[in-house]
Amino acid sequence: MKVLFLDIDGVLNSAYGGTSSDGPIMKEGKLRRVRRIIEETGARVVLTSSWRSHWDVQEEKRSAAGKKLHEVLLSHGIEITSKTPTHRNGREEELWTWLALHPETQNFAVLDDAFLEADFLEGRVVRTASFRGLSESDAKRAIEILGKKEAGEK
Repeated sequence: MKVLFLDIDGVLNSAYGGTSSDGPIMKEGKLRRVRRIIEETGARVVLTSSWRSHWDVQEEKRSAAGKKLHEVLLSHGIEITSKTPTHRNGREEELWTWLALHPETQNFAVLDDAFLEADFLEGRVVRTASFRGLSESDAKRAIEILGKKEAGEK
């Protein structure tokens, strides 16, 4: 299984005007880039954003903001399949824990605007510029990391 770990703020929006009381305001072009990454690689999306506190696999456990987040992503062909757990020690530990719980993960990439520095993440983080969000070159890099989908791969 291939996994795309997805942050929202600074990736699908920019540091300027990226949220509202309903949830994150995501930019159309950035959503299309994520969809292309998924389509070309067959990766599953795991939410790493702080917005994951509003989202759950079970619809009835989602807040209004979580429902809106899910709706917007799904309307762009982006289905969240899981989310990382929350740890006090930061995103690196959250990613490590999720991967430990999912040994079937064969490859992964991380889209995030934060500095993530752990040995197991080397070469797997596509750090977006928070003022710009996910660029075309960032999307290409994520596809390179994950590898193109092979024939017969979902």
